Amino acid sequence: MYKMNRASKKIAAFILVIMMVVSCMPELFTTGEGKAYAADHTIVVGEGTEENPYQIAHADQLNDVRNHLEVPGNYFILTADIDLSSYSTDVGWAPINDFNGNIDGKGYTITGLTINRPIESNIGLFGITSDGSSIANMKLENVNVKGENQVGGLVGRHQNGTISNSYVSGSVSGIFDPISWQNGRSVGGLVGTNEGTINTSYSTAGLKGASYIGGLVGENNGTIDNSYATGNVERASGAGGLVGVNNGTISNSYGSGNVEAPSGAGGLVGENNGTISTSYATGFVEGDYEAGGLVGRNSKSISNSYAVGNVNGYYGIGGLVGLNYREATVSNSYSIGKVTAGSTAGGLIGSNGGTINSSFFDSVTSGQVDAGTGRTTAEMKTISTYEDWNFTSEWYLIEGYYPQLHAIKIKTPTANVASGPVAWKANVTLSTATVSAAVYYTIDGSTPSTSSLLYSSPIVVSNDLTIKAIAAIAGKLDSEMMLASYTIALPSAPMTGALIQGTNVGTTKLNGVAEGMEYSINTAGYQPITATSVDNISVIAGDKISIRVKATEVEPASLAQVLTVGLADIKPATKPSNSSGGGGSSTPTDGKLTLPIGQAGQVSLGDTVTVAIPTGATKKELKLTISKLLDTQNLVTNNQSLVSSIYEILKSFPENFSKPVALTFVFDPANVKKDQRVAVFYYDEAKKGWVEVTSSKINGNRISVEVDHFTKFAVFAVEPTGVVPEPEQLKVPTDITVENKFSDIAKHWAEANIKQAVGKAIVKGYADGTFKPNATVTRAEFAVMLMNALKPQGDGAKLNFTDAAKIGAWAKKAVAQGVQAGIIKGSNDGSFRPNAEVTRAEMAVMIANALGESSQANAATGFADDKEIPAWAKGSVAIVKQASIVQGKNGNEFAPQDQTTRAEAVTVILKLLDQMNK
Repeated sequence: MYKMNRASKKIAAFILVIMMVVSCMPELFTTGEGKAYAADHTIVVGEGTEENPYQIAHADQLNDVRNHLEVPGNYFILTADIDLSSYSTDVGWAPINDFNGNIDGKGYTITGLTINRPIESNIGLFGITSDGSSIANMKLENVNVKGENQVGGLVGRHQNGTISNSYVSGSVSGIFDPISWQNGRSVGGLVGTNEGTINTSYSTAGLKGASYIGGLVGENNGTIDNSYATGNVERASGAGGLVGVNNGTISNSYGSGNVEAPSGAGGLVGENNGTISTSYATGFVEGDYEAGGLVGRNSKSISNSYAVGNVNGYYGIGGLVGLNYREATVSNSYSIGKVTAGSTAGGLIGSNGGTINSSFFDSVTSGQVDAGTGRTTAEMKTISTYEDWNFTSEWYLIEGYYPQLHAIKIKTPTANVASGPVAWKANVTLSTATVSAAVYYTIDGSTPSTSSLLYSSPIVVSNDLTIKAIAAIAGKLDSEMMLASYTIALPSAPMTGALIQGTNVGTTKLNGVAEGMEYSINTAGYQPITATSVDNISVIAGDKISIRVKATEVEPASLAQVLTVGLADIKPATKPSNSSGGGGSSTPTDGKLTLPIGQAGQVSLGDTVTVAIPTGATKKELKLTISKLLDTQNLVTNNQSLVSSIYEILKSFPENFSKPVALTFVFDPANVKKDQRVAVFYYDEAKKGWVEVTSSKINGNRISVEVDHFTKFAVFAVEPTGVVPEPEQLKVPTDITVENKFSDIAKHWAEANIKQAVGKAIVKGYADGTFKPNATVTRAEFAVMLMNALKPQGDGAKLNFTDAAKIGAWAKKAVAQGVQAGIIKGSNDGSFRPNAEVTRAEMAVMIANALGESSQANAATGFADDKEIPAWAKGSVAIVKQASIVQGKNGNEFAPQDQTTRAEAVTVILKLLDQMNK
């Protein structure tokens, strides 16, 4: 007995030692196969309340969620992107089971999820979720998930909880026996089996499995709303682009992936035993038996839905449904895909035993004939075909396209960079979740349309910038508008600059600067600084000189230090006398100066022109005047690019100066094209032409020259050769009254319209008594006619067209008003082309803009030459045709490239006015 007790004590002591050792090694306790889990449950940060949720910033903290589910309803949030690749070895991530809390991904991304558990069920990031759970804003990218049954990228089996605004990309597979086809059941890109609610979620994952395989959900026993899937689905019986088998409710959702299955294959749902409404499918479907563009086998209800994909198979193959059981109903739905089958096929239903109400298929595109439901393509695109359909809240139809669902809108574009301060030259990428939608955007503050810039590459933010964008698909309503605004944090301004008097009369000197800086005068273009000072800057009192550090490859230009020029900063002339005879060193600014013989002096006309007379330039008393010419009609023409006003400078004696006199003019750099330069010209009264003054100097928006005589002067933007074009005879219509009766409009088809338009002062005739109704109209002339009719207020917007200088003075205001009203826009190259004949397509766009109507991309026009109408004009042509403003020519052709005649122009404008007055 003693020996036995002694042995027992030794065993007990040994066990105690083992337990003590193990208790010091908590990492040895694991949950299943794979990576071990800590037993102290202290990895996550927070308290699990709604106010202070558990915070998850890395993989181990996400893994620790499983240890904080003792109390239902705990709250978790992601606070950073998470990489789970550290859990990818062996069988990979162990699914979190019985999740009963609330987790919000806050838009952060989880990558590296790998699960390889081919003989386990309920597989996903979460294996099973319990009643009342909530999963929101979870983003899983490039997952690789393999399981046996109930397999999903996010959740294996979702029980009576809610999943919202979440998505999965990558691949999800249900492993099965390829001979017996056992297992591999209920596999979905997002969820394997759903018994709860899923909304605003999607999956792009590819799917494989044996049965009940869906792009989003394998088996749905709950509710799916406003969700979609784009991944391809293959190797399953009961396979759907969105759901494998539906025993619940699906609404406002779609599938676009291709589906391949032996039987029960559907573009949206493989087998439907529930309710499907306001949903559609676009993918290609292939199956031996019971395959449909929307549903493979239907035993319940389908309404307000459609399918557009082609369907191939052998038996029971339909454009919408493969096999429609006796209890099943299909209502207010359609299909247009081509149907190819060995036997038992239909354009709408492959094999029907149920009820079909007001549903149709395209008999042309499907290649099938079903009694009573087939319609031609033209009929399918006509609203009268669908008498019993709700085109108020369920459907809409854009002329020339098939019906579309109101509930499923094109997704608003998103930017990868949030609004607010960003790094200089940050790249902003725009995208939309809607497959095949194009994104159009503006950066000038205007509202985007399908005529705006087409997004194709990242937008570089080099200055403060606002981006507005929409997404569009032909035949569908445009998306809502995205707006994102960005600001650049600029380096601080240098504060070292200072002004003193310059060396020359009328100049200042900029000190306290350095190489790598730049300066500008009155916000004109910046000039580089290459030394510690800049001398002889021509200025007048009140000018603003801005100084900043130049931009580099890695940093933007700094904020600017702004110095205001005072009289004390300008080198004065020696004792000049002003026009009233007073002395002193002030510079008169009224354009009048009187100087004694040989005296130096300076005078300006406001801040636009400065004249500096050096000492010894005259042998007589000088009386000088500067005036701005207002009547310049005979001095310049519309092919001369004037960038300043014309000034006349006169003196009191005819002789030339004995020393050069300095003239400085302010010009507008905005009117100078990249391939032009600015130069000062004087007007030769004898030759009636402009002659360049050579050897000019430019500082910002000021140009200086030296002359020995006075006359008329102006600054022109010229070609590199420096030649100002000779004046040309302007062929502008002149005033003529209706009573004069034009000699060339009698019995013309537009005679009455021409008289009415002239009477309304919309257009003028020619001085020879003609109207020239069949003459073409230039873009500038049409702009004038249109603005004469609309009579907008104000002077209009600043013209930034690259060829703005070519717009004649007689048309500039009208063009500017049209630009401001959003009626006139330039070409893609930034030009206006004022002298080009306006085409009928261009005219239609301007008229539609005047109506204020929003055009749809590639809208059908109904004209016989619809295909010849440019995409950018189709929507506008459709609008003006619908408004009865334009009509076709012979053979119902619009002739978009034909040049608009004067008669056509006035007729269209009068119809525009009639429409606007209704």
